[in-house]
Amino acid sequence: MPWLRTGTVNVSNNSPAVSGADVDFVTNVRVGDAFVGPDGRQYEVTNIASPGLLSITPAYQGATASGAAYSIMPVQGYPKALADAFNNLNVQYGPKLAALGTTGNFDVLPVSKGGTGATDAASARLALGLGAVASDAIVPVARGGTGGITPAAARAGLGLGSAAVAALVGSVSQDKGVPTGAVIERGANTNGEYVKFADGTLICTLYGRGGIAFNNPSNMGFNWTYPMSFATPGFVTANLVGVLGVAKQVTSVGAYSRTSSFASVCVFSLGQFIETDLSMVAFDCFAIGRWF
Repeated sequence: MPWLRTGTVNVSNNSPAVSGADVDFVTNVRVGDAFVGPDGRQYEVTNIASPGLLSITPAYQGATASGAAYSIMPVQGYPKALADAFNNLNVQYGPKLAALGTTGNFDVLPVSKGGTGATDAASARLALGLGAVASDAIVPVARGGTGGITPAAARAGLGLGSAAVAALVGSVSQDKGVPTGAVIERGANTNGEYVKFADGTLICTLYGRGGIAFNNPSNMGFNWTYPMSFATPGFVTANLVGVLGVAKQVTSVGAYSRTSSFASVCVFSLGQFIETDLSMVAFDCFAIGRWF
């Protein structure tokens, strides 16, 4: 068997402790081996405390030395080689085997110990409670999946359609009659408020519009420019806000003329209006149609 001479040792007179540098006593030395010290004497190894520390007997007889040469003489023959091989296995795998604990006693590791409780895939799925869906490459809708491996295929499988990828609120747009933007768009300007829908519906509103014109004793009104233009003239109506009512014999309120961008909104009377009535009149207006 080869002698160990790797590294150097530190020894002290009349001390059993031997410390080493660049050595591995745990792997390469056994209790009972002979330590040949810097003084040339042989000592018996009695304990291996760590890779860099061992004990000898008798206590070191020579002069104290640091960084000195040494050698370990194996004295156990071929059984030592076997012991060394087992020791290497213990050093490398001992902590890992100890960590297995009682699980190392099972031929088939049960679920309660972190295993599958089976030796084949089908039995393992059954033991883990996965059911048949665990073996499906693509889980169909009938089994709680989407039936697709891409977002588009999944939406189609779930019947969501193209609207599922659109933002609910945002900028509404279209291309040749096909919606390409959000589902709903809301906005406002000095002419009122509007709501656009992806299907082409457009609603415009105006609240409390005063500052109208006195046209004649039977007619007061204004031209309402919509906050957003329609593709074609739509339906327009208005309500009168104020206290004129029956006192001025109001007959109707509405839009008597309209285009795709504005409507003439008026209140009509049986000739009872006077110009000072303007301060008591305001309109709430509503228009609906299509923006494409």
